Amino acid sequence: MNGTNKLPGNWQQFLRIDENKTELFSFLAERAANVNTEKLVVSTYGKDVLCNRFKDTEKLAPCSHEEADTRIFVHMADALDESLRTILIRTVDTDVVVLAVAAVVQTEVTELWIAFGTGSNFRYIPVHSIAAALGPDKSLALRTESSTSINRGGALCSTGTFLQS
Repeated sequence: MNGTNKLPGNWQQFLRIDENKTELFSFLAERAANVNTEKLVVSTYGKDVLCNRFKDTEKLAPCSHEEADTRIFVHMADALDESLRTILIRTVDTDVVVLAVAAVVQTEVTELWIAFGTGSNFRYIPVHSIAAALGPDKSLALRTESSTSINRGGALCSTGTFLQS
């Protein structure tokens, strides 16, 4: 992939092939790290992390975790370490929404928003409001047996990208 390739005719079929996704994500991470903006752009690139300007990425890399739906939250924890308290995560995965509800009660995030869905089904979900309505016990109970805590003690990392002001 080099930016001049023609887009595949059947995008969903293209994304079903793991090699295509890996190559696409690498291409996007490289491009995101070269964005000319005042914002800090941080993106996972395989086990490494790319940034558009200097940032200590020791807490983010190396990354060996394969599930993006949990890796996103290490980027969130890193943003919180940078004193950011309002976070936006973009996803189409309902598992990320469920994990985000638990993340609100496990962290010092003030507002956690999920930009969810596509097209006419796109919406912003105020996850912090859902967690407040459920309370800590119910929010944490939403996590499944296979989910992990957002603590960095494990090998969590994110394929997501966040912008820092």
